[in-house]
Amino acid sequence: MSVRNSLPRYYFIRYNKEGKIAKEIFKESHQELTSKGREWLNIISNSCSMVATLVACVSFSTIATAPVGIKEDSSKPTFERHLGFLLYAVSSLIALVFSVTFTVTFLAILTARCKMGDFKRRLPQKLLLALTCLFISIGAMLVCFCDAHFFLLKDVWKTMPLLYTHWPASRQ
Repeated sequence: MSVRNSLPRYYFIRYNKEGKIAKEIFKESHQELTSKGREWLNIISNSCSMVATLVACVSFSTIATAPVGIKEDSSKPTFERHLGFLLYAVSSLIALVFSVTFTVTFLAILTARCKMGDFKRRLPQKLLLALTCLFISIGAMLVCFCDAHFFLLKDVWKTMPLLYTHWPASRQ
């Protein structure tokens, strides 16, 4: 009696009539799907890399400038201790960090090998991470821009109720 006969059949690799295992058959039958997936991923990564670079540049420019100006005597922002300025600074930093993260992630996708095994876990995880960072960065940039406009329009908000009270009277 041999060792092979004493073990269950599922311990051994099974071959079909042509002498191929299941993995080889799967690779052959899905070769076209793998190449189409590689092309699609490269197209998506190229277009998203352009957006990623644009968002990173805008995020960097918002982090480098103060929304209302700088004090002449100390080179510190005018509203340094204001809660709105803290929100502006934190949201612009978050936008910059996440935009750089998804730029690097898209570059990692572009330079990936794109083998069949990569499509199972690695590439979808990288794509999901990159798109999540993209949306977080855009959201943080939106908060940053809204906060900057709040500083620019702070005097207008004081007169806004006055505008609404006189508006119906001026229409008649």
